[in-house]
Amino acid sequence: MKERTMTGAEWDGSDIPGWAESDQLRRFYRSCFHPEIIDDLYLARGWARDSRTFAKYLADSLAYLIEQRPVGTGGFQDLTGYYFSTDDELYDFLVDLRDYVFGNRQEHPIAPAP
Repeated sequence: MKERTMTGAEWDGSDIPGWAESDQLRRFYRSCFHPEIIDDLYLARGWARDSRTFAKYLADSLAYLIEQRPVGTGGFQDLTGYYFSTDDELYDFLVDLRDYVFGNRQEHPIAPAP
């Protein structure tokens, strides 16, 4: 696992694969993690099925975030608007999201209470 190289104040998500290329991916992270919307992330499975391009960007971005853990909860909250209590809680949720959208997870993930 890579050590974090950016603090929350420095992290803008631009290191995420596909960030520069996909407005849909940027909207996904900036909007879909909003506290009022986050439990609707199950819709991402359909979006990924509807667009191979978005599916690739989303899969690559989730893989990068899970493997590299480039930022802590504060930086993720600054980008997305959603607060996770710990880094492990954040990255466990991203694993569950990936497994639901692209794997065999049957139940969509429910975000922990902020």
